[in-house]
Amino acid sequence: MANVRIAAAFLSKTELKFDLVSAVDELAAQIKLEFDFEREARVMDSIAEHLKVTVQTAGCSQLSSAAYDRITLT
Repeated sequence: MANVRIAAAFLSKTELKFDLVSAVDELAAQIKLEFDFEREARVMDSIAEHLKVTVQTAGCSQLSSAAYDRITLT
């Protein structure tokens, strides 16, 4: 990402009148989050809990536990 940031800085100064460096920095931050697998698991657990509540509140039939249980791979 460092090389992309350098290229973005060069292009922002010479070719484009747009701040590419900020966009590249934001992308780098998001990429780090995507590889934080523990965080991703917490987010998926949270979504599953919200889906359970939504299904119950909407009066829909229950989803099977296989639809929302997290599987841990070893």
